[in-house]
Amino acid sequence: IWTNEEGTRFTPVMMGSGVFAGVFDAEFARRQQDRDGVSVGDALAAIGYRGTQRAGEVPGGMYAAYFEAHIEQGPVLEAAGLPIGVVSGALGQQWYDVTVTGQDAHAGPT
Repeated sequence: IWTNEEGTRFTPVMMGSGVFAGVFDAEFARRQQDRDGVSVGDALAAIGYRGTQRAGEVPGGMYAAYFEAHIEQGPVLEAAGLPIGVVSGALGQQWYDVTVTGQDAHAGPT
């Protein structure tokens, strides 16, 4: 089960899957803090979700498949009277730091 995929409380985003895939070290992820100074590790321990298995460890060898269940986060299925749906694509995230120089002005000929 992935933790902090949206990055609402802790950064970086996609932290749990990033640790599993080897993008982030588990200790790096556990040290990340929210705006109140609470670390990911402490937050997981406080709710009993810290776990004892090593991050990224795959019990019994490699996975043959991956399935991720979600609740619907919008009104589409409910409005259509459907109890279940299948996602055929997903959004990836990429962050960029940019610097814009110039002056603020109206979008016209200024």
